[in-house]
Amino acid sequence: MHGFVRDDQLRIIDELRAGCDFWLTVAIRVSYVDKTPSRLFQAGADLSIGVESGIWLRRLADARRGGFFEVFVPLDGGTDYANAEQELEKAKAELLGNNINAALLAARKALETVRKAWKTANIVRNVKRREAADQDPRPELKRTVPERFAFFAEDLFAGLSGALHKEEGTKGYEYSRAQAVTLIASTSGLVAQLAEERRLS
Repeated sequence: MHGFVRDDQLRIIDELRAGCDFWLTVAIRVSYVDKTPSRLFQAGADLSIGVESGIWLRRLADARRGGFFEVFVPLDGGTDYANAEQELEKAKAELLGNNINAALLAARKALETVRKAWKTANIVRNVKRREAADQDPRPELKRTVPERFAFFAEDLFAGLSGALHKEEGTKGYEYSRAQAVTLIASTSGLVAQLAEERRLS
């Protein structure tokens, strides 16, 4: 028996298994005509197949023509990051059409949701003030994990803004597709992190 699984389905399975062994269940349904006079008969069964993680990785590697790292953002209705997830979908669609500026604009809108939720601008401002008064030659090493992600989000926002507004340092520069992928994937990661926080809170 042979079947077909699309690339996007492979990636979803790989995300859901979270590095563990898993089971695939195949539902088989057969309809056929038999007897005289003719009658329609149906039969079915479920076939479960255990897949070890090592075997899965080898098969998945065989199916790939190139490496990828896809970020899945869980979406629950009515959440404060729902709009961000929709903007990421727009960014993905625009990138598929090679509309880089439109893709980056959608990513920046998605990132604004994260900045608002985490209050990253305030965090960065307060940390810079604290570090300016610190006598330690490397005060940035004292930043907490949330502070580090706040700086990352603000730097990412600046990168997206520079790509769109052609600021002094980015005048005359056209962002490549690979650079757009970097900015959009990074934004997706932060939105996914916000979604996980909401789920666990």
